[in-house]
Amino acid sequence: MKNTFTSFDYDNIDFEVLFDNLIENKDSYMLLSLINDFESGMWKTDDFTDFMLSNMAETALTFKEREALGEKASNNIRTCCKRIATIQKNDTSKNKGEGGEFGEAFLHGILKKYYKAFPINPKIFYKQNINDNPKGADSVHITQDNEGNFHLWLGESKFYTNLSSAISKAVQSIEDLFSDEKLKKEKSLIMGISDLRQYAEKNNLLDNEKYQDLEKILKYKTSLDELKKILHIPISIIYECKNTQNTQEISEEYKENIKNFHYAEAKNIKTKLNQALSGVYGINNVKFHVILFPIPNKHEAMEKLTKVIKAYS
Repeated sequence: MKNTFTSFDYDNIDFEVLFDNLIENKDSYMLLSLINDFESGMWKTDDFTDFMLSNMAETALTFKEREALGEKASNNIRTCCKRIATIQKNDTSKNKGEGGEFGEAFLHGILKKYYKAFPINPKIFYKQNINDNPKGADSVHITQDNEGNFHLWLGESKFYTNLSSAISKAVQSIEDLFSDEKLKKEKSLIMGISDLRQYAEKNNLLDNEKYQDLEKILKYKTSLDELKKILHIPISIIYECKNTQNTQEISEEYKENIKNFHYAEAKNIKTKLNQALSGVYGINNVKFHVILFPIPNKHEAMEKLTKVIKAYS
Protein backbone atom coordinates (compact mmCIF):
# COMPACT_ATOMS: atom_id res chain seq x y z
CA MET A 1 0.00 0.00 0.00
CA LYS A 2 1.43 3.37 -1.04
CA ASN A 3 1.48 6.50 1.10
CA THR A 4 -1.63 7.52 -0.84
CA PHE A 5 -3.44 4.35 0.38
CA THR A 6 -3.91 3.07 -3.16
CA SER A 7 -3.42 -0.62 -3.80
CA PHE A 8 -3.79 -1.80 -7.40
CA ASP A 9 -2.10 -3.67 -10.22
CA TYR A 10 -1.32 -1.41 -13.18
CA ASP A 11 -2.14 -4.30 -15.54
CA ASN A 12 -5.60 -4.80 -14.04
CA ILE A 13 -7.20 -1.35 -13.84
CA ASP A 14 -9.95 0.24 -15.90
CA PHE A 15 -8.52 3.74 -16.34
CA GLU A 16 -4.94 4.88 -16.77
CA VAL A 17 -3.27 6.53 -13.78
CA LEU A 18 -1.44 9.76 -14.60
CA PHE A 19 -0.64 10.82 -11.03
CA ASP A 20 -0.89 8.96 -7.73
CA ASN A 21 0.93 10.81 -5.01
CA LEU A 22 0.81 13.37 -2.25
CA ILE A 23 -0.01 16.84 -3.51
CA GLU A 24 2.91 18.15 -1.47
CA ASN A 25 5.51 16.49 0.77
CA LYS A 26 4.31 15.35 4.21
CA ASP A 27 0.77 16.17 3.13
CA SER A 28 -2.65 14.91 4.19
CA TYR A 29 -3.93 15.66 0.66
CA MET A 30 -3.46 13.20 -2.20
CA LEU A 31 -4.29 13.21 -5.89
CA LEU A 32 -5.36 10.31 -8.10
CA SER A 33 -5.50 11.53 -11.71
CA LEU A 34 -7.25 9.17 -14.14
CA ILE A 35 -8.08 9.10 -17.86
CA ASN A 36 -10.09 6.82 -20.13
CA ASP A 37 -8.73 5.39 -23.38
CA PHE A 38 -9.54 6.20 -27.02
CA GLU A 39 -10.23 3.87 -29.94
CA SER A 40 -10.61 4.66 -33.66
CA GLY A 41 -10.37 8.36 -32.84
CA MET A 42 -13.18 8.21 -30.26
CA TRP A 43 -13.27 8.34 -26.46
CA LYS A 44 -14.27 4.86 -25.23
CA THR A 45 -17.77 5.61 -23.94
CA ASP A 46 -18.66 1.92 -23.74
CA ASP A 47 -15.80 1.26 -21.31
CA PHE A 48 -16.99 4.11 -19.09
CA THR A 49 -20.61 2.88 -19.23
CA ASP A 50 -19.60 -0.71 -18.44
CA PHE A 51 -17.53 0.45 -15.45
CA MET A 52 -20.44 2.46 -14.09
CA LEU A 53 -22.95 -0.34 -14.62
CA SER A 54 -20.76 -3.02 -13.05
CA ASN A 55 -20.30 -0.91 -9.92
CA MET A 56 -23.83 0.42 -9.48
CA ALA A 57 -25.15 -2.68 -7.74
CA GLU A 58 -22.93 -2.31 -4.70
CA THR A 59 -24.09 1.27 -4.21
CA ALA A 60 -27.77 0.35 -4.42
CA LEU A 61 -27.93 -3.04 -2.68
CA THR A 62 -27.23 -4.03 0.89
CA PHE A 63 -24.67 -6.71 1.75
CA LYS A 64 -27.51 -9.15 2.49
CA GLU A 65 -29.20 -8.41 -0.85
CA ARG A 66 -25.99 -8.94 -2.81
CA GLU A 67 -25.41 -12.24 -1.04
CA ALA A 68 -28.99 -13.37 -1.68
CA LEU A 69 -28.86 -12.53 -5.38
CA GLY A 70 -25.64 -14.48 -5.74
CA GLU A 71 -22.84 -14.09 -8.24
CA LYS A 72 -25.02 -13.65 -11.33
CA ALA A 73 -24.31 -10.06 -12.32
CA SER A 74 -27.54 -9.62 -14.25
CA ASN A 75 -29.61 -10.20 -11.10
CA ASN A 76 -27.76 -7.45 -9.24
CA ILE A 77 -27.84 -5.05 -12.18
CA ARG A 78 -31.55 -5.51 -12.82
CA THR A 79 -32.48 -4.92 -9.17
CA CYS A 80 -30.10 -1.97 -8.98
CA CYS A 81 -31.46 -0.33 -12.16
CA LYS A 82 -35.04 -0.63 -10.96
CA ARG A 83 -34.04 1.07 -7.73
CA ILE A 84 -32.23 3.90 -9.51
CA ALA A 85 -35.15 4.37 -11.91
CA THR A 86 -37.45 4.78 -8.89
CA ILE A 87 -35.11 7.36 -7.38
CA GLN A 88 -34.98 9.35 -10.62
CA LYS A 89 -38.76 9.24 -10.99
CA ASN A 90 -39.34 10.45 -7.42
CA ASP A 91 -36.58 13.07 -7.42
CA THR A 92 -38.08 16.54 -7.00
CA SER A 93 -34.91 18.28 -5.85
CA LYS A 94 -33.16 21.12 -7.65
CA ASN A 95 -30.37 18.65 -8.49
CA LYS A 96 -32.72 16.42 -10.48
CA GLY A 97 -31.03 15.03 -13.59
CA GLU A 98 -27.49 15.88 -12.53
CA GLY A 99 -26.45 12.23 -12.25
CA GLY A 100 -25.74 12.00 -8.54
CA GLU A 101 -26.32 8.24 -8.48
CA PHE A 102 -23.87 7.77 -11.36
CA GLY A 103 -21.25 9.84 -9.56
CA GLU A 104 -21.68 7.66 -6.48
CA ALA A 105 -21.33 4.49 -8.56
CA PHE A 106 -18.12 5.82 -10.12
CA LEU A 107 -16.64 6.70 -6.73
CA HIS A 108 -17.48 3.26 -5.38
CA GLY A 109 -15.81 1.60 -8.37
CA ILE A 110 -12.65 3.65 -7.94
CA LEU A 111 -12.51 2.99 -4.19
CA LYS A 112 -13.03 -0.72 -4.76
CA LYS A 113 -10.57 -1.13 -7.65
CA TYR A 114 -7.84 1.33 -6.73
CA TYR A 115 -8.05 1.37 -2.91
CA LYS A 116 -9.41 -2.14 -2.11
CA ALA A 117 -12.29 -0.54 -0.18
CA PHE A 118 -15.51 -2.26 0.88
CA PRO A 119 -18.93 -0.48 0.98
CA ILE A 120 -20.73 -0.57 4.33
CA ASN A 121 -23.60 1.87 3.85
CA PRO A 122 -25.20 1.78 0.36
CA LYS A 123 -26.65 5.29 0.14
CA ILE A 124 -28.65 4.64 -3.04
CA PHE A 125 -30.50 1.85 -1.19
CA TYR A 126 -31.78 4.43 1.28
CA LYS A 127 -32.72 6.93 -1.44
CA GLN A 128 -35.30 4.61 -3.02
CA ASN A 129 -37.97 5.86 -0.61
CA ILE A 130 -39.03 9.39 -1.58
CA ASN A 131 -39.31 10.27 2.12
CA ASP A 132 -35.95 8.80 3.05
CA ASN A 133 -33.25 10.69 1.17
CA PRO A 134 -30.16 10.69 3.41
CA LYS A 135 -27.83 13.65 3.61
CA GLY A 136 -24.16 13.53 4.46
CA ALA A 137 -21.51 11.50 2.69
CA ASP A 138 -22.20 10.09 -0.79
CA SER A 139 -20.45 6.84 0.06
CA VAL A 140 -19.24 4.97 3.14
CA HIS A 141 -16.40 2.45 2.86
CA ILE A 142 -13.75 0.80 4.99
CA THR A 143 -10.21 -0.30 4.19
CA GLN A 144 -7.62 -2.26 6.13
CA ASP A 145 -3.94 -1.32 5.92
CA ASN A 146 -0.88 -3.56 6.00
CA GLU A 147 -0.79 -3.43 9.80
CA GLY A 148 -4.39 -4.57 10.01
CA ASN A 149 -5.77 -1.18 11.08
CA PHE A 150 -9.16 -0.16 9.71
CA HIS A 151 -9.87 3.17 8.05
CA LEU A 152 -13.24 4.82 7.43
CA TRP A 153 -13.91 6.56 4.11
CA LEU A 154 -16.74 9.09 3.78
CA GLY A 155 -16.89 10.05 0.13
CA GLU A 156 -18.05 13.07 -1.84
CA SER A 157 -18.85 12.58 -5.54
CA LYS A 158 -19.68 15.04 -8.32
CA PHE A 159 -20.66 14.46 -11.96
CA TYR A 160 -20.66 17.95 -13.47
CA THR A 161 -20.23 19.77 -16.74
CA ASN A 162 -18.21 22.53 -15.09
CA LEU A 163 -15.24 21.60 -12.90
CA SER A 164 -15.20 24.90 -11.01
CA SER A 165 -18.84 24.48 -9.99
CA ALA A 166 -18.20 20.90 -8.97
CA ILE A 167 -15.31 21.95 -6.73
CA SER A 168 -17.37 24.67 -5.06
CA LYS A 169 -20.24 22.27 -4.35
CA ALA A 170 -17.90 19.56 -3.10
CA VAL A 171 -16.15 21.93 -0.68
CA GLN A 172 -19.50 23.15 0.63
CA SER A 173 -20.73 19.58 1.16
CA ILE A 174 -17.56 18.55 2.98
CA GLU A 175 -17.73 21.64 5.18
CA ASP A 176 -21.30 20.65 6.10
CA LEU A 177 -20.22 17.07 6.78
CA PHE A 178 -17.70 18.18 9.40
CA SER A 179 -20.28 19.48 11.81
CA ASP A 180 -20.31 17.30 14.92
CA GLU A 181 -23.99 16.55 14.33
CA LYS A 182 -23.40 15.25 10.79
CA LEU A 183 -20.43 13.08 11.74
CA LYS A 184 -22.38 11.56 14.63
CA LYS A 185 -25.26 10.92 12.23
CA GLU A 186 -22.91 9.06 9.88
CA LYS A 187 -21.73 6.89 12.78
CA SER A 188 -25.33 6.14 13.72
CA LEU A 189 -26.20 5.14 10.16
CA ILE A 190 -23.21 2.81 9.95
CA MET A 191 -23.95 1.12 13.25
CA GLY A 192 -27.69 1.11 12.64
CA ILE A 193 -27.53 -1.25 9.65
CA SER A 194 -26.02 -4.72 9.50
CA ASP A 195 -23.63 -4.40 6.54
CA LEU A 196 -20.53 -3.80 8.65
CA ARG A 197 -21.27 -6.66 11.04
CA GLN A 198 -22.14 -9.02 8.18
CA TYR A 199 -18.90 -8.11 6.42
CA ALA A 200 -17.00 -8.88 9.64
CA GLU A 201 -18.79 -12.19 10.08
CA LYS A 202 -18.07 -13.31 6.51
CA ASN A 203 -14.38 -12.44 6.89
CA ASN A 204 -14.02 -13.91 10.41
CA LEU A 205 -13.22 -10.53 11.95
CA LEU A 206 -15.57 -10.42 14.92
CA ASP A 207 -12.82 -11.58 17.30
CA ASN A 208 -10.18 -9.44 15.59
CA GLU A 209 -8.86 -6.77 17.99
CA LYS A 210 -8.42 -4.20 15.20
CA TYR A 211 -12.01 -4.71 14.07
CA GLN A 212 -13.25 -4.36 17.63
CA ASP A 213 -11.34 -1.06 17.81
CA LEU A 214 -13.22 0.10 14.69
CA GLU A 215 -16.62 -0.73 16.21
CA LYS A 216 -15.64 1.08 19.40
CA ILE A 217 -14.75 4.23 17.44
CA LEU A 218 -18.06 4.05 15.57
CA LYS A 219 -20.14 3.91 18.74
CA TYR A 220 -22.17 7.07 19.20
CA LYS A 221 -20.65 8.04 22.55
CA THR A 222 -17.02 7.64 21.44
CA SER A 223 -15.38 11.01 20.82
CA LEU A 224 -15.29 12.26 17.25
CA ASP A 225 -11.62 13.02 17.89
CA GLU A 226 -10.99 9.26 17.62
CA LEU A 227 -13.01 9.02 14.41
CA LYS A 228 -10.92 11.71 12.73
CA LYS A 229 -7.75 9.68 13.33
CA ILE A 230 -9.00 6.97 10.95
CA LEU A 231 -11.06 9.18 8.62
CA HIS A 232 -10.50 9.61 4.88
CA ILE A 233 -12.47 11.92 2.57
CA PRO A 234 -12.29 10.85 -1.10
CA ILE A 235 -13.48 13.62 -3.43
CA SER A 236 -14.39 12.23 -6.84
CA ILE A 237 -15.16 14.63 -9.68
CA ILE A 238 -16.17 13.60 -13.19
CA TYR A 239 -16.15 16.73 -15.33
CA GLU A 240 -16.50 17.81 -18.96
CA CYS A 241 -13.08 18.54 -20.46
CA LYS A 242 -12.37 20.60 -23.59
CA ASN A 243 -8.97 18.98 -23.97
CA THR A 244 -10.57 15.53 -24.03
CA GLN A 245 -13.25 16.75 -26.48
CA ASN A 246 -10.52 17.82 -28.90
CA THR A 247 -8.43 14.64 -28.59
CA GLN A 248 -8.61 11.52 -30.74
CA GLU A 249 -5.92 9.40 -29.13
CA ILE A 250 -3.80 9.30 -26.00
CA SER A 251 -0.50 11.06 -26.59
CA GLU A 252 2.23 12.04 -24.19
CA GLU A 253 1.26 15.68 -24.72
CA TYR A 254 -2.37 14.95 -23.80
CA LYS A 255 -1.35 13.02 -20.69
CA GLU A 256 1.04 15.74 -19.56
CA ASN A 257 -1.57 18.47 -20.08
CA ILE A 258 -4.21 16.58 -18.10
CA LYS A 259 -1.80 15.66 -15.32
CA ASN A 260 -0.60 19.24 -14.89
CA PHE A 261 -4.17 20.55 -14.96
CA HIS A 262 -5.31 18.01 -12.37
CA TYR A 263 -2.38 18.80 -10.11
CA ALA A 264 -3.19 22.53 -10.23
CA GLU A 265 -6.88 21.88 -9.52
CA ALA A 266 -6.03 19.51 -6.67
CA LYS A 267 -3.95 22.27 -5.06
CA ASN A 268 -6.92 24.60 -5.56
CA ILE A 269 -9.21 22.13 -3.79
CA LYS A 270 -6.69 21.79 -0.97
CA THR A 271 -6.58 25.57 -0.49
CA LYS A 272 -10.36 25.87 -0.46
CA LEU A 273 -10.81 23.00 1.99
CA ASN A 274 -8.10 24.31 4.31
CA GLN A 275 -9.96 27.62 4.45
CA ALA A 276 -13.38 26.01 4.93
CA LEU A 277 -12.24 23.57 7.62
CA SER A 278 -9.73 25.71 9.49
CA GLY A 279 -11.93 25.81 12.58
CA VAL A 280 -12.54 22.04 12.78
CA TYR A 281 -10.75 20.46 15.73
CA GLY A 282 -8.51 17.54 14.75
CA ILE A 283 -8.80 18.21 11.02
CA ASN A 284 -5.05 17.62 10.56
CA ASN A 285 -5.65 13.94 11.34
CA VAL A 286 -8.03 13.54 8.37
CA LYS A 287 -6.77 12.37 4.96
CA PHE A 288 -8.21 13.89 1.76
CA HIS A 289 -8.08 12.14 -1.62
CA VAL A 290 -8.82 14.17 -4.76
CA ILE A 291 -9.89 11.92 -7.66
CA LEU A 292 -10.29 13.67 -11.04
CA PHE A 293 -11.63 12.12 -14.25
CA PRO A 294 -12.25 14.03 -17.52
CA ILE A 295 -14.98 13.13 -20.03
CA PRO A 296 -15.64 14.73 -23.43
CA ASN A 297 -19.39 15.27 -23.06
CA LYS A 298 -21.50 14.84 -19.91
CA HIS A 299 -24.85 14.99 -21.73
CA GLU A 300 -23.92 12.11 -24.04
CA ALA A 301 -22.55 10.03 -21.18
CA MET A 302 -25.67 10.63 -19.10
CA GLU A 303 -27.94 9.84 -22.02
CA LYS A 304 -26.30 6.48 -22.59
CA LEU A 305 -26.35 5.56 -18.90
CA THR A 306 -30.01 6.54 -18.61
CA LYS A 307 -30.93 4.38 -21.61
CA VAL A 308 -29.23 1.40 -19.96
CA ILE A 309 -31.09 2.02 -16.71
CA LYS A 310 -34.42 2.14 -18.54
CA ALA A 311 -33.60 -1.00 -20.52
CA TYR A 312 -32.91 -3.01 -17.35
CA SER A 313 -35.72 -1.55 -15.29
